[in-house]
Amino acid sequence: MEKVNSLEGLESNSLFNSLTEIGMRILFILEAFHPCTIDLKYLSAYDYYILHTEDIDGPKSLHVATASRSGEFLVRRKGIQRALLFLQRAHLIELHNDADGQAYKITEEATGLLDVVAAPYHEKLKHRAAWLYERHMYEPLDFEEWMLDKLSEMNANPQSGPKNQEM
Repeated sequence: MEKVNSLEGLESNSLFNSLTEIGMRILFILEAFHPCTIDLKYLSAYDYYILHTEDIDGPKSLHVATASRSGEFLVRRKGIQRALLFLQRAHLIELHNDADGQAYKITEEATGLLDVVAAPYHEKLKHRAAWLYERHMYEPLDFEEWMLDKLSEMNANPQSGPKNQEM
């Protein structure tokens, strides 16, 4: 696994996929799955799906379904790794090592922080993270296989997919 040792270059002014936004999504995902740990592969997938829930037959997507979103999934990993490092340094998540590798878990400090976050957008993220947990627990996806199929489908027909997104 590629290790991120620096927060260099994280002071992005970008509204979407800023360190703060990615970090908040990760916290909502880890909170929904608590007390479970989640590895980088699944965090990357869940980070995509928390925004594009309609791609897996879920609630209305929060972000617009663009033709280039297939590439969006593929470029998330580095931003997620940087956000994970930031969250670890802030003591909002913990890294756990086990026989399966490394995985992350939310801390009590982070759950306290999320208890006071009440913006409508964050409420939507929280709802979708809970939906992802339910989906994963009752209908586990093989994300690698599913994503290859979905990427092939989106690339073959870029105009397909959900039309009604919520912001």
